Amino acid sequence: VVTTEMSEIALPTFTEIMEKKIGSMLQEVAELLKNNPRGAVIKLTRAIALQPNNAELFRQRAEAYEALSDYYPAILNFRKALLLRPDNKDTLTFKLAQVCCAYGEHLCEEKQHLQALEMFKMALEYQPHNGEYALKRIMCLSVLKRYDECIEMIKKQLEEEGTSSGLYTSRSVLHMMFGNNTQAFYDACRALELDPSNFEASHLKDELKAKAESFKNQAIAHALVGERAEAIKSITSAIESNPQGVDYHIFRGSLYRKTGQYDKAVDDLLLAMDICEHKLECSVYNMASRQLILTYNDFAIECFSKQHYDEAVTLLNKAIKSEKMEKGLYINRGDCFYHMRNLPFALADYKQALELDQCDWSIASRIAVVCCEIGVHYFHEQNLIKAKEYLSDAIDYNPNVSSFYVYRATVFQALKNIPDAEHDLAHALYLEPTSENCFSIMARVCPGKTKEDILKNYKISATVHHVDMASRLNTQKCLVELPAEDIDASELTLSIEHEKTGTGTPSRLGCLGPSKGPHPQNVHHIGTHSLHGERDFHMELFYCKKAATEDFKRIMNHLRPLHVPVLKLVPLERTL
Repeated sequence: VVTTEMSEIALPTFTEIMEKKIGSMLQEVAELLKNNPRGAVIKLTRAIALQPNNAELFRQRAEAYEALSDYYPAILNFRKALLLRPDNKDTLTFKLAQVCCAYGEHLCEEKQHLQALEMFKMALEYQPHNGEYALKRIMCLSVLKRYDECIEMIKKQLEEEGTSSGLYTSRSVLHMMFGNNTQAFYDACRALELDPSNFEASHLKDELKAKAESFKNQAIAHALVGERAEAIKSITSAIESNPQGVDYHIFRGSLYRKTGQYDKAVDDLLLAMDICEHKLECSVYNMASRQLILTYNDFAIECFSKQHYDEAVTLLNKAIKSEKMEKGLYINRGDCFYHMRNLPFALADYKQALELDQCDWSIASRIAVVCCEIGVHYFHEQNLIKAKEYLSDAIDYNPNVSSFYVYRATVFQALKNIPDAEHDLAHALYLEPTSENCFSIMARVCPGKTKEDILKNYKISATVHHVDMASRLNTQKCLVELPAEDIDASELTLSIEHEKTGTGTPSRLGCLGPSKGPHPQNVHHIGTHSLHGERDFHMELFYCKKAATEDFKRIMNHLRPLHVPVLKLVPLERTL
């Protein structure tokens, strides 16, 4: 009976016995993990000996090692569990990354940064998009002074994330260590955009601004003693530390202009205007615009001195587009047109300049010369009416040039208007009693009369001449300077240089380069027409007229050196 009953009872299998034993041990482990992680490790080790392919046992032993801060065995156990249970990859890789990071931090505390770097790298392999692990690895690279790898890694992380204020702050610090202050500034600004409460980024930005101010003060000190190259180096360092400082760009632009580096000056000033977003009400924008106009003008003078008149006109066009009320720009462009032999355009510019300042004698003198040359041209084209009109205009603008009256007298003679011709000849003799041009035409206009007879018959009022000369002297005192423009603490003003035309050496306020403006003596003798005559007289007249025609062609088609003290383009007084 007993045998029969025992055969009817099912005995547990080995597997069931082992699972029951393992379950009992796991219950004990759960209690031991709270108070005795070491005992839990021992229990789990026995359990693993009984069931070596149980992933859960390895996972729990890894947690026990982690509780004991024994990170390396914990990592090995988590790896074994992952190998046995690849379907539980997400949970196990998360735990692995945590343990690797904790181990890396522990190694950093022990000053073992190279081993810590490997742990952080391993953590990122398990969790590649975790910004915290990336930042820890970056810090470790920084401590090891592997800055190139550090910056490259930050760049990679930012490409993946792009919204980590901490990464931007870290890169800003690294750029400062490398001396890349510009990149450091922009990274600090970006970090503050993402997190306005980022104290470290705010501190970095303030530090860079203070450094920029220090460099700017050094630049001002160098500029005031004429050390412009050193000033440019200092202000460049200021811009590198604070690239958003508009006044720094304006200051450097003015320095570049002073040293003839016009392309760089234009780039700096345009950038300053872009930073101000082209707001016309902004005083700094207006300062940058003013400096840009001065730069275009100075660049035009440089081109003019090398006879690149087309380029000079292009630059002056840009300046005039921005500032239409500056007479000096029109004078300069008019001088360019004059040397290009584009007399109508030159005349238009001079007249525009005169509208802006009607008391500037130098402008009236230029208009008079251009009108005279146009009148000479019409004379040779046999258009005597036009020639008389332009020569009359020349006399109206400048009644103190003897040759203008001689040329108009020649035109009146050709028109058979002898009384007006005699009157102009009298004016010419009064202004220049020893003029050869007057004597060459006197025998044809007033045959049989002496100089004294002509002056006696046509009494020229000296009052007009003297009043005009007094006015000329007064207008030289009326020359208008541009309003002063301060460039920060340098207190360097901007003004226009005006020249005094007429006899004597021109007065200059800092002329940039050689340039030539129209002058009355530039107009060549236009010849005379005889209404009388012997054969010899006509032959003499023929050769004289032929020579005058050749002279005029040379005037119209070739650039000639002036036979008077060189007149300059009206330069705009520059800052610095």
